[in-house]
Amino acid sequence: MTSRLRKFDKSILSQTTEYDDNARIDTQDQTELIDRLSASNREAFRRYTRYLTGFYVFQICLISGIQLARQSRDVTDLLLTLCVLLNLISVNYAEFKKVIRVMCVLVSVQLTGIGVLLKRNDVVLLCVVPWFNTITPYVFNYWFTSMDELVSQLNKLKYEYKNV
Repeated sequence: MTSRLRKFDKSILSQTTEYDDNARIDTQDQTELIDRLSASNREAFRRYTRYLTGFYVFQICLISGIQLARQSRDVTDLLLTLCVLLNLISVNYAEFKKVIRVMCVLVSVQLTGIGVLLKRNDVVLLCVVPWFNTITPYVFNYWFTSMDELVSQLNKLKYEYKNV
């Protein structure tokens, strides 16, 4: 585990522009570099949260447009919109995340059942899209949580170089 984190440490250090491959950095520089990496990860998390939010808002507009074009009042369109709204809330608000995710999974199961049993021509829309939307926030949170964990482990691996 330690050697893997040291390799991660070297790869992170080699990606920065201020790091010379032959120069050794002390604990203070390591701390500063790790803090910058952590801040960069938080900024990327916020940026991708905005992208994911925009993606969900686009889907809601698209579903509403399709519903208006079809002039239908079908319950599946409402369930699909509800699923996207639940994912949108799940990404942006952390208070009731578990309850919202369970509700989203239940709605996705309902949509899958409707798509497989009743509306075979809309299987992709009713089966793939809700599950993709449900899984995306899990993967999204996993990536940034694992990066935070790696940064905290990297913070524990600081080592000092002594000048001789």
